[in-house]
Formats: sequence, structure tokens, C-alpha cells
Amino acid sequence: MSQSTAVTRPKRPAPPTAWKPGQSGNPGGREKSIDIAALARRLGPRALEALSQALDDPKSRVAAAVALLDRGFGRPVQPIAGESPAGELTVLHLIAARQVAEAMQALLEGRKPDAPTNGAAEPPVIDLSVPALE
Repeated sequence: MSQSTAVTRPKRPAPPTAWKPGQSGNPGGREKSIDIAALARRLGPRALEALSQALDDPKSRVAAAVALLDRGFGRPVQPIAGESPAGELTVLHLIAARQVAEAMQALLEGRKPDAPTNGAAEPPVIDLSVPALE
């Protein structure tokens, strides 16, 4: 059997540009953030003036008009498909969910879904040949 001899290499010295222990790699710190909203508010009058001048240019007339209208009156509200403005569909769903819950509770209690709650009734009979949504 042979013995293995470990060869140890001497540690390389650090390059002269390396940071010293305890020295920061970024002594100036992070860049100061810019308040974009404040800058935009300050430049707002100039931007509106540029947009109003762009209304005379045939190539940018529509884009400038849209930008001015969006900033002056807000963007149009997009309704969600299938819902009326009053949320009528949501209310109908809640009513239907309550009716289904009441019918299920009645079946669990052993009475017919439309029967009054005072008194015992015969056990429920569920007809599986009828589709559930009819």
C-alpha cells in the first residue's frame, strides 16, 4: 500500500485592489432616488403646452388629443363583461346560492325543501334520473 502525501499550496496574496476587512465596496452608498411624480408635476405645464402645440401637427394630433383628454377627464371606465353597472348579476348569484343552501339544509334535516320547518317529515327521496340544473 502506498501512502498518499497531501500537497499544500501556499495561499495567494490578495490583489492590491481588493477591499480590506471592514471596508465597504460602495462607500458612497446607493444612488438617491428621484421623486418621479414631483418631477412630472413640476414639468406638467410644459408638457401640456407641448401637447397643445402637437394638436396642430397632423401626424401627432390624435395622440396629443387622447393624452390631453386622458389627463383632463380620466380614462373611460371599462365595464366587466356580463355585469350591469349595479352588479345585478352578483346579487342574483347570491340569491341563488342562498336558495340552494336552504334546500340542501332541508334535505339534510329530512324534510322536503319547500316544507315548513316545524314538525318531522319523511326522509328525503332524491331522484337521480333528473338533471341537477332543471
